[in-house]
Amino acid sequence: INHCLIQNNKNAGIYGSGLTGTPKVLNCSISQSSVQGICISIAGGNCTISNNTITSNSGGGISVIATVAYNGSSFIITNNIITNNSASDGGGIYAPYQNFANMTIANNVIKYNSAANSGGGILNGNYHDNVLITNNIIRFNTAGGAGGGIYNQEGYLTLTNNIIDHNKSAGSGGGGVFLYNYSDNLTISNNIITNNSIGSGNSDSIASGKGSGLVYTVGQTGHTIDINNNVFC
Repeated sequence: INHCLIQNNKNAGIYGSGLTGTPKVLNCSISQSSVQGICISIAGGNCTISNNTITSNSGGGISVIATVAYNGSSFIITNNIITNNSASDGGGIYAPYQNFANMTIANNVIKYNSAANSGGGILNGNYHDNVLITNNIIRFNTAGGAGGGIYNQEGYLTLTNNIIDHNKSAGSGGGGVFLYNYSDNLTISNNIITNNSIGSGNSDSIASGKGSGLVYTVGQTGHTIDINNNVFC
């Protein structure tokens, strides 16, 4: 799908289920859908979502799911403007379960999105896969629960070279980033994480409780989190 204007749909702006091969959504403007702007599930394959403007969708900006455990599957989400979307979880990008698919979220502007629960900007709930979130601007997103900017549930996450600022969590903490290190290793490096807030506190540093900059919670032992060369203020 390339160079399309998609507006005011009663369901998802773009919907694809059980796709294989190399589905792509490129250079589109997708707005004011009653469900997601883009909702795609793959059953093996590599999906690219790039250079789109995705705004003011009521069920979230982008939702991606891998329905079949297939090594080598991937989602690449790059160079999009994702703004003013709302959802129960993952207002900007919702990636709840990827079944060993790798995911790259890079060079996007993700702002003014909201989630009633977790992950105002991004929710990643991936299962034992590699997730790279890099070179994004993630700001002015809000969550009623945890992770105003980013909520990470599982996956081998690398979070690097992002600007994450002025996001807010009204509930469980992590105004900028909430990391639930349930099973896999995490690397957090070279990010600027500033001016984020929570509903019940104002600490901008790393915390194991309700820090407004970054919160990490260890669900299982035997895994690592490497946090280096970030700016918190």
